[in-house]
Amino acid sequence: MESTFSRITLAMLVVIAWTVFVVVRLASDGTNIEIISSGLMPKIMTASVARANPCRIGSDEESSEDGGAVDLCPESTADGKESLMVPHPVWKNPSEDDESSFVPPVRSIRRIFTCGIVAWLIPASQLIFTEYYPDRLYVFHAIKCPVDRVMIRARESNIPLVDSLLIVRPTIGGMGFVGVGNETDFPGKILYVNTENDAFPIPSGQFGLGPYDDTNHTMRLYLASLYLNTLHDDMKSLILSPGTAHKPKNTKRHFALFVASHHCTEFRLNAVIELSRIDVVHVAGKCVRPLRERCQVVGCRVGPDERIVPVTVTRRPFDRITENIHDLWNQSFWTLHEYYREYRFAMVFENSKFDGYVTEKIVNAFLGGSVPIYFGTKDVFTIFNRRAMIYWDKESIGDAMDSIRRLEEDEGAYDEVLMNEPILANGAQTVEDVFSLNVSHGGGKLRERIRRMVFGLR
Repeated sequence: MESTFSRITLAMLVVIAWTVFVVVRLASDGTNIEIISSGLMPKIMTASVARANPCRIGSDEESSEDGGAVDLCPESTADGKESLMVPHPVWKNPSEDDESSFVPPVRSIRRIFTCGIVAWLIPASQLIFTEYYPDRLYVFHAIKCPVDRVMIRARESNIPLVDSLLIVRPTIGGMGFVGVGNETDFPGKILYVNTENDAFPIPSGQFGLGPYDDTNHTMRLYLASLYLNTLHDDMKSLILSPGTAHKPKNTKRHFALFVASHHCTEFRLNAVIELSRIDVVHVAGKCVRPLRERCQVVGCRVGPDERIVPVTVTRRPFDRITENIHDLWNQSFWTLHEYYREYRFAMVFENSKFDGYVTEKIVNAFLGGSVPIYFGTKDVFTIFNRRAMIYWDKESIGDAMDSIRRLEEDEGAYDEVLMNEPILANGAQTVEDVFSLNVSHGGGKLRERIRRMVFGLR
């Protein structure tokens, strides 16, 4: 009995010691440690959260399981220099001042509630409905966001729900961001920001942004656009500036990089294997183990001296739940471009081929100066110059492979693509049609179209 008790006590001491170590380490990095309960925030959320470290991209413990992974943290960024993200804003509950002092654009919307993953919803709220931020923007922190929970919290805080707009992500593929069936209880308007590869049906009388056709209550908004608009102006200019003078260029050090945190489908694995027939492909993330298993079937190998090399581009695990809610800047995709700058090609495959679904993946490839090898909807050609990328078509993979081989064998042809092909499909017109969520770009035309739809002015 004493032996068992001693072992339990020792285990508890180890856990306590490790917790203290982590807290001290975080504090030494300048991280403000604060426990925030789910619900309408009762106080200002501190701005001094940890900034994104370019060596922290997702979780790739699979890459290092055999001790043979290559650490790819670039020397120029591994010292913890500031991310190129915009500074962390100070999210807070609006003040308790008399609301009569606030003049809304339309009488039907006097305040805005948002709930769910902050990575997309808060930037969308701030960009599109600028005059509501911060004094009339209420943030409810919960990765799953049933509307009734928002209503309960608001009523507990004596915040009126009438004449309000709720901005949420819809329920898609069982992800459960909004409880089905209770949206009709909300007394105001609801704007669904759909960042997934599924056209969630928008309820009658409500509004939707995402992979939709333009109607009187839905509008196409590419995730690539929302993502780019969260970046610093100097980063945005690399994509949105006309011509090629500011276009990023990679170092040409390595052939190709593939990073994935999930969706390790046979199609993706086979693409990596095909590319490895041309040159060494580096792979980071959750697909390393499935690649080993697939190679046992088709006859290839994964290892530090093989054609498929597992690499490490992170130094700590990524907690999807807590960091999506509280630490916007530690999202993996905001630092991935730092790695692409070492690669001639970036393998950027969407989770599926779905109309209107173009994500941050290809944006990061261009920001890193790599030539994207892209799989996804051909809508991408309405945004990005098809001659600046390689399109991986399921129906004609051989064409993509031939194009990559040609660029590998002819450096002049590669440089022509890298240096002389503009990023955007139609220059300023693309900025106006796709990226103008900010009045500084394209005159804010897309932003104004969304506002007119929600405010009922069109």
